[in-house]
Amino acid sequence: MERLRRVASVWSWLPAFRAVAETQHLPTASTELDVSASALSRTIRLLETDLGRALFERQGRRIVLNEAGERLLVAVRDAMRRVHDGMSLMDTKALGGPIHIASANGVTDIVLARSLASLRERAPDLVPNVRATDETSFVPALLQGQLDVAFTSAPTAAPNLSRVHLGDVVSAVYAPTGHAALTARRKPTDGHPFVLWGQRNDGTTCDGWPGAAPRSVIAVVPQPHLAAKLALRMGALVVLPEALARPAVERGELELVRTKLVQPVPVYGFHRHSLLPGGRAETLIEIAASAVASGLK
Repeated sequence: MERLRRVASVWSWLPAFRAVAETQHLPTASTELDVSASALSRTIRLLETDLGRALFERQGRRIVLNEAGERLLVAVRDAMRRVHDGMSLMDTKALGGPIHIASANGVTDIVLARSLASLRERAPDLVPNVRATDETSFVPALLQGQLDVAFTSAPTAAPNLSRVHLGDVVSAVYAPTGHAALTARRKPTDGHPFVLWGQRNDGTTCDGWPGAAPRSVIAVVPQPHLAAKLALRMGALVVLPEALARPAVERGELELVRTKLVQPVPVYGFHRHSLLPGGRAETLIEIAASAVASGLK
């Protein structure tokens, strides 16, 4: 009972602590909770006094979470998730309502697109809400509960999240039927322009083309579907996932260019650590892994 009384003494202050800890900005946290900044500041002081240690470093008008605060934030997040998941189990439609998903690039968009139909069959009461992200900014959104799952092709370091390698997406170079690269005997991609897609901020791409290998670029677009259409119109080469290129190949519009340069693209799914089995995040991760394993058919 002593442990219960100890936790109960600070329990009502923990939501305020979490909001301040995640924003590290009193005005922003006060807006989120619809309370005054002065009230939040007073709550944090009461919590720190009760615990007998500081949770933030004060740097002028800024507040920065310290090591003790970081440890408490992890515990508070887990505790609040356990309560939320326990409430969900009381609902007969635990796999219902919105599921918030982020996708980092064109490869993960394809994996997600192939997965959502199966998710609909498996959990028809779930409503996917999908948004774009870059390959690092999804981490705080997952930790704060704004996202349920994020898909990326970069093995981002996130010690407080679960990272699942879903498999590798196989890609290749394609050219419009009749293109000169299709009959070249050596280095067929040399001298022929590409339509490039999936370019990151650092200039690399997520299409599987090795960064050290040069290529001429005639256009840059955000998505592989658009790149495929533009390559046909401009008579250019394009790197595409095999699953995406397959319909155009079957229609006789694109042909495979024989080269071993393109590398498989890994796909990862990130979610918060599982507290209860069979949740929405775990269900989507399982479906996405099956989609990648099947070649995205």
